[in-house]
Amino acid sequence: MLGRDFCSKVTTMSLPLSTPPPLSTITGEAPYRRGDGVDLGDGVGDGNTDDLDIITPKIGMEFATQKDAYNFYNGYALKMGFGTRWSSTSRSRSDPNLVISRLIVCSKEGKRRVLKKPIVDEEVDHRREIRFDCKAMIKIYLTKSGRWRIGKFVPEHNNHELSTPSKTIKHRSHKKVHRQPVVKNLITQLHSEGISNASIARVVNSFEPDPQHLITPQQVHDHLRVERKNNLGKNCAKIVKHFMEKKAEDPTFYSSIELDDDYTLRSVFWADRRSQESYQKFSDVIIFDVTYRTNNFCLAFAPFTGINHHRQSSLFGCALLADETEQTFVWLFEQWLRCMGGKAPGAIITDQDAAIGNAIARVFPNTIHRYCDWHLDKNIGEHMVHLKTIHGSEFELHFNRLRNSSTICEAEDFWKEMMATYKLREKSWLPKLWERRASWLPCYLNDKFLAGTRTSQRAESINAFFDTYVHASTPLTEFVVQYDKALASRRKAEEDEDFKTIDSRPVFTLEWPLEEQAGGCYTRALFSIFKQEMKDAQIYWADKVHKEGTVTTYLVGRATKERSK
Repeated sequence: MLGRDFCSKVTTMSLPLSTPPPLSTITGEAPYRRGDGVDLGDGVGDGNTDDLDIITPKIGMEFATQKDAYNFYNGYALKMGFGTRWSSTSRSRSDPNLVISRLIVCSKEGKRRVLKKPIVDEEVDHRREIRFDCKAMIKIYLTKSGRWRIGKFVPEHNNHELSTPSKTIKHRSHKKVHRQPVVKNLITQLHSEGISNASIARVVNSFEPDPQHLITPQQVHDHLRVERKNNLGKNCAKIVKHFMEKKAEDPTFYSSIELDDDYTLRSVFWADRRSQESYQKFSDVIIFDVTYRTNNFCLAFAPFTGINHHRQSSLFGCALLADETEQTFVWLFEQWLRCMGGKAPGAIITDQDAAIGNAIARVFPNTIHRYCDWHLDKNIGEHMVHLKTIHGSEFELHFNRLRNSSTICEAEDFWKEMMATYKLREKSWLPKLWERRASWLPCYLNDKFLAGTRTSQRAESINAFFDTYVHASTPLTEFVVQYDKALASRRKAEEDEDFKTIDSRPVFTLEWPLEEQAGGCYTRALFSIFKQEMKDAQIYWADKVHKEGTVTTYLVGRATKERSK
């Protein structure tokens, strides 16, 4: 009855904006410069260029749909002062119905076609030119995961001037942007990209010349909360009913719902019996990733992913989170730990999010926390450009020596050398990264079991897998049901591999007793890895080069024909 009680208190509210914010018409503007789609003056506006940077397209940005990509570029166009439209489309050769790339261009792209047959001027009333062969555009292409990624971005406009704010909204692609529903959609889209409420308010306000219609970060927060209420509240009772039915079928089924102060559903976590049993067997390493966002109800999808005995991804529970704050992650990890009988994972792999890291330290204090290599490399690459500008190209060489240190003592010596050489400030990026060195430096992790996993790629693959079952507009109740179907599909793959292992026998080629013993213990996938390791072990040599007390040093190398002679 508790579920019905708090669900009955969910109400719908309207966006707390004073009035639908029109972009007021301004007359008598001074001559306009390129890039002044919003009154930026000398290019810095109120002294903060972050707003423009937030909505400026960047190669590598991804979107759930083509429409999301178009809306993002169109929002940038509104800021800069031009209109947009769809242009050419490329399709797959193997499947003509599959669109694999598209161009979104400035509305001034292209030029009037010249007729082959000359026409006398008096015979036609020429319309004014509206296309000037402008080259500004973005190109998006379909990734293997089903998302749309920006592959090319041309920011420069040519052969035409950009529009003033009051004229920009008259472009066909912007005619409805000033209306309240579109403003709400923009807020939701920016939020789905992980942008803070304060930054969203600044971006939205940059479109609005009338100070009476400006919105505040609190209003952005209220809108997102209302939207979450509207999308979650309608489904709240159904979710509770679904979980109660699952509990009736399986008494070990676990679910937990986090509520707002007014008893509105915020976040939800659930895990069935099979997930709990699998975790008890394969709790050595889990991957936790929250980069996948379900746009329709503004929630982050957060699966707990592990690795089973076939080296397949295995799901140990799932959550939908209202936000990505430390408090929310603490709530989730505590619920997950309770669900799993208090058994913390041996290691957890995540990105470098500070809120996640702090929550792990609080709830899993004895768990090894490793940063995903892919996110780490991306972060290092972004900062290294700036650091090399300041300290010279040698800085990267010194950093690579640090990262490739074979021992902890060697790493600490390299770090002291870098601090002395480059006089790094204690609160700058690299010293802060060094403070968390146990989560990313290989020499601190070499003796830790991580099941051969160094990235969150498995979790991202799970996210892509779920895309075949759900999409951004999937209702929450349907999402929960579809999750069960996706889970069943993953488990079928595990059962298929179980059968293949049981229904076959390994072939022994090395004639070692150890090989036969391993063949009787390991699954097909793991025995294949073991066998390759045994083969590789035979092509290395080891020579004793030094002994001092109890320490013996060997020189190890790969065997060659010359060496074997």
